[in-house]
Amino acid sequence: KNRPMTSCNTWLEPRTSRPQAGLSLTRLGPRLEQELRDCRGCGAVALAGSKLRLSECQLRACGEGGVVVAGRVVAERCSVDACGGASAAAVTVRGGGSLEMRASSVERAAGMGVQVADGAAAQLRRLRVIGCAKAGVAARGGGALLLEESEISQGRGCGVLLAGRGAHTVVRGNTVRG
Repeated sequence: KNRPMTSCNTWLEPRTSRPQAGLSLTRLGPRLEQELRDCRGCGAVALAGSKLRLSECQLRACGEGGVVVAGRVVAERCSVDACGGASAAAVTVRGGGSLEMRASSVERAAGMGVQVADGAAAQLRRLRVIGCAKAGVAARGGGALLLEESEISQGRGCGVLLAGRGAHTVVRGNTVRG
């Protein structure tokens, strides 16, 4: 039987005894789904020094963002839908954080789909970004972005935005369309 997760906000803080402590949300069986939904704040937050692995998860309607990364996050086969406000991205990587996101989707963000800023890094591969109100993917203020084999479509803003000094970006083999 499918059972969504009952807890909405997942905060990860480093522990002094184990600075690399982390949390893993993964699909445990062929029919079990992991879902975080209707959060007033953020769906999942990985603070500096923490690790988070998301596998086959759904994050829906999280008001301040689906995933906020200042630590290290690996996400594969995940869906982030209708997360983030007009001034917050659905997925935010900042403050030296690192995100690897593969075979996932970001849909219907009220602001940007994915934002990489403040010295953070993101590797986005086979990502579908659909229907964002602002930029589908943005790198600003020293953010490092690798965007490969992805699709950005149906957005109301630009597909890929580079802003500020020091944004390092590689965009290869992607499709961007109205």
